[in-house]
Amino acid sequence: MKYRAVTAVALAGLTLVAVGCGSDGDSDATVQEQLTSAVVDQLEEVDGVEADEACVSAAAASLSDADAQALLDNLDADPATLSEEQQAFLDATGACISLG
Repeated sequence: MKYRAVTAVALAGLTLVAVGCGSDGDSDATVQEQLTSAVVDQLEEVDGVEADEACVSAAAASLSDADAQALLDNLDADPATLSEEQQAFLDATGACISLG
């Protein structure tokens, strides 16, 4: 549960990061790759938190393009409104975090 809370807090703050994803010159990145990058960057800004990028990438790969894009576009959404696929991503991402 601690991992899930950290993930939820970090993902809630990704809105600003996600807005800049398309402007970094990496226009060939899939939406899942953009989400992975945004999640890892945001998680690593939290003191004592390390994110396993390969693990986050594997979790993001399970998302449809639409669900991944919806997370990028609206990360401040109420977690209760997330699709089952998005919720599974959050759950899986929690396992990608180590607390130092």
